[in-house]
Amino acid sequence: MNQSNLSVRKITLIASLLVIMPLGCGKSLTMSDLYGNYVANYSVASENLTLMPNGKFIQKVTIKASGKVSVVQGTWKYDSYDDKVVCDENFLAVVDGFGALRKDYVTNRGLALLPIKTVPTQPLSLGASEDPVKYTKMSPQKGAS
Repeated sequence: MNQSNLSVRKITLIASLLVIMPLGCGKSLTMSDLYGNYVANYSVASENLTLMPNGKFIQKVTIKASGKVSVVQGTWKYDSYDDKVVCDENFLAVVDGFGALRKDYVTNRGLALLPIKTVPTQPLSLGASEDPVKYTKMSPQKGAS
């Protein structure tokens, strides 16, 4: 193996490590990072989702067109393996996959798997980028006591 091939391999290895290392070095989240009040404001409704330290949640949905308010309670947990908040089958799925209001959202409840998004300079958020509803953490902020 000549010297130039060896140099190219070293550079490739170093570049690969620089890309991979930050993925495993981040601070993992805990339940205390997650509990607090989240809001979502989208085309047909607004929501307040409160994740409490005791593993319970309260979800308050206000439909914009009618002003109808629905409030449910349930339990939540942190799935650290998949980095998601899991809310039990009492969770209200207000919109369908296209963002349209589901007429039966109050009675047709279901389990919610909410991916966690962390960006260093922004509040923590719940919901995948392609989801029509995203929850933004308002309080307490991550790292607050």
